[in-house]
Amino acid sequence: MDKLEIEYALAKQVPDMARGFTIATSYGELHVSAVDAPVVMKVVRDLLESELERAKAHERQEANPEQPSTTPYPRQPGVSIFDVITRTAPGMRDRE
Repeated sequence: MDKLEIEYALAKQVPDMARGFTIATSYGELHVSAVDAPVVMKVVRDLLESELERAKAHERQEANPEQPSTTPYPRQPGVSIFDVITRTAPGMRDRE
């Protein structure tokens, strides 16, 4: 996603998830209810905000190539989205 797509997602798509939504996979669909949506919304918002910061840092780096990049990459190898969600939301482990 480019910077404009990320900004649009943060402004429109993520807030719209509050009503509930469907995740499409090649194996079928996962339905997330409005009750559970805030947990997933937080994870998606956090990921998109990190991506946006990296996109902005990349733009700054291109504008001033002499300046070293200081934007951290917050994701850890081997940590899945499910791990992040269950760590973020108390009680979500019970739903496995």
